Amino acid sequence: MNTKNSTKSKDYADYYLKKFNIWYRKVLPVDVPFSFIAKRACCGKILDIGCGPGRYLKFFKNAVGVDHNKIFIEYAKKNGFEAYLINEFKHKFDSLLFDTLLFSHILEHMNFENAILLIKEYLPYLNKNGRIVIVLPDGKSYHNDPTHVLNFTPVEVKLLAKELGLTFKKVFYHPFPKAFGKWLVNDAIYILTF
Repeated sequence: MNTKNSTKSKDYADYYLKKFNIWYRKVLPVDVPFSFIAKRACCGKILDIGCGPGRYLKFFKNAVGVDHNKIFIEYAKKNGFEAYLINEFKHKFDSLLFDTLLFSHILEHMNFENAILLIKEYLPYLNKNGRIVIVLPDGKSYHNDPTHVLNFTPVEVKLLAKELGLTFKKVFYHPFPKAFGKWLVNDAIYILTF
């Protein structure tokens, strides 16, 4: 995979879609735990920033996705999801519309400063009682993608919240407790509010 163009490239879309469409995902209920945790963390009308091909969009009836990768957006739309390229999204939607901003497996693809800028870019779309859900790879999971740039820890996420004037509410780990992240693929889910 050519990582020079990062997550916007056709190479990255092909790499990700190959993993996303692997045969066992079609015959085994591998997304059930992710659906459960997503529904536990997110509420109301959801904006999935960096939605990719729609992995999390399929868990919600009231969700919209946005991504900078045209191939992912075409794939998501083909599968019946409401998804937009960034410019399309900004022309179509007003501010204060969403109850949850979901950043799932996106911030680790950028440095700390760009993560702040990205969240700031979408904060106007979050209503005043809304929440931000950040899903990040934990432990071993971080090394599964060559385009990962920064391995966020709770310390960095707390600094991120402080920089943005947000409150760090909680962190939990999925599908295993944090200690298992050293050996198994695991996620850290952070919840921030105003």
